[in-house]
Amino acid sequence: MDAFKINGYHSAKIISNQPKLQSGQILKGHILKIFPDNKALIQLGNKRMNAQLEASLTIGGRYHFLVTSTDQMVRLKVLGKISKSKGKENIDELINHLGLKVTKYSTTLVDELINKKIPFDKHQLVKALQLLGATKNKTDAIRILVQMIEGKIPLTTSTYAAFETRFGSISLNEELKALYNQLQNNGDHRVLHDQLHDLLQRPRGIENIVSRQLYNEMKVAGYDMDRFFRFTGMSGGGIRSTEQENLMAQVNKTNPNSALSSEMGAALSNLRPELMGNLPSQLTKMVENKMILMEEAKKMISFWKTLSPSIEQLPTQLFAQLRQQINDKISPLLTVEQKQYITTYLKNNTVSLDRVFAFIESLSDENLYSIATRLLGRINKDRNFSLSSPKEQFLLHLNHQLNHIGLNDEHNISKGLTNEITVKQLLIQILSNNDGSISEQSQKLLHYINGIQLNSVMDTSSGIAANLLLPGEKIGLKNDLELDFKGKRKDNGEIDPDYCHIVFYLELANIKNTIIDMNIQKRNINLTVFNQSGHLKYLPESLKAVLKNKLTELDYNLTHIQLKDGNIKELEKADHSVNTNPYKGVDYRV
Repeated sequence: MDAFKINGYHSAKIISNQPKLQSGQILKGHILKIFPDNKALIQLGNKRMNAQLEASLTIGGRYHFLVTSTDQMVRLKVLGKISKSKGKENIDELINHLGLKVTKYSTTLVDELINKKIPFDKHQLVKALQLLGATKNKTDAIRILVQMIEGKIPLTTSTYAAFETRFGSISLNEELKALYNQLQNNGDHRVLHDQLHDLLQRPRGIENIVSRQLYNEMKVAGYDMDRFFRFTGMSGGGIRSTEQENLMAQVNKTNPNSALSSEMGAALSNLRPELMGNLPSQLTKMVENKMILMEEAKKMISFWKTLSPSIEQLPTQLFAQLRQQINDKISPLLTVEQKQYITTYLKNNTVSLDRVFAFIESLSDENLYSIATRLLGRINKDRNFSLSSPKEQFLLHLNHQLNHIGLNDEHNISKGLTNEITVKQLLIQILSNNDGSISEQSQKLLHYINGIQLNSVMDTSSGIAANLLLPGEKIGLKNDLELDFKGKRKDNGEIDPDYCHIVFYLELANIKNTIIDMNIQKRNINLTVFNQSGHLKYLPESLKAVLKNKLTELDYNLTHIQLKDGNIKELEKADHSVNTNPYKGVDYRV
């Protein structure tokens, strides 16, 4: 992924290069024309404007200006003339004029801002230098601070930490996985563990789902899995006796504090595939009948406790009555496998009856229904995802992240909206409770999420720009999937699908780092694929035809596909804009 890092970091892809000037800002300007009354036409960044000057200047001169007013006409105060012969001495003079200390790094920071035509004010510069002084890696810090000033991000310790984490060398996928692995042995944060699982783990078949989920239940809460298998009917008639013995022997040997989930998977591999196939319908029926099953089971257990435990065999009439009650009250609510379990062991002797009533007692245990509910939810989620097309998987993954990672938390709170608890909310809870074992990684992930939020959307009167970051492992990618979007607005305020620009950053298994640049003008699509592997020589006509047909179905016309191999820095020179060039100096990291 480092192959696509230009100058080491992303710059804020969503930032407009046509900022509105504000009083107090400092920027470099070029005098183009002089008018009477100290008025002039000035080039400020990428913009030309008429301005009122507070001193007489010369045509062609270059100056550092301070914006003093932006009411009817921009008013500018000259801070100093820029001399080509002085070089960086011009910057040092500007810093001195602002009453700040000149250092190697303060000069570099201001020089970066001036050269990139980014307006800034003294307050921003003071805060930036404070943050810069507290960092070890000054070079990286300067790049981050320039990016934040360009995006008008408040310069605070927390926002800096968010940007530093978001644009560091560790991916979102890696940060999520680091905390997910720490939570494997922590039963206090089951909800967060499950949320991270949904963001990271790609479904690998029902056996794998069941083994991992049940192993985690056993490890976290110490539940007896033999009891759960009896409860579901997985233990007994549905499995050959030798297989059942092997399975339970392996499960009972598993140490919840140190065993790997693969041991549980190996144990469950002894189950017949057809039994696994029936498991979702079994769990559904059990969960649906929970309340009445628990009630009837408790009545039956109370009756059983009134009998003398020393009786080896019930009187024939009493046993017949017991069998009838089980058949009338409990069996109709059971799954086929559970009924088969009772049929197999309901015999008139103490050993068999103890076994049957141990099963009936499990039907009254609410914890086992909770496990069944969680397991069923996991199976259904992963099954629905697996059966979806790649496009649907991407959309499911995207919607899940937007709804559950916490990117909309502040917006929802401000609008009085309620939503499910998110990863961000759970991280804040962990940090407020000072859970030392996972606090450090929780803080890193929280910074990362905040960084994604701060760099996510720029909404202007003319259009919208957005940056989207997804952990890619869930959809079969090696690392994160990143997407940049920029589009126009129609007169009614809606995004115009006829004019937009989308860039995908991917890390693929075989051709590695890949950028797909899609430019849309009047619903005509120009597609450019950048790749440095040397393996992407051409795109087969069959794939082109499929792509063209799919786009035609959406009323788009694929006009051109271009493959570029090797020089990713060409992207710096390309015009990737709808109106302006928001990608100038952009880091095209995958």
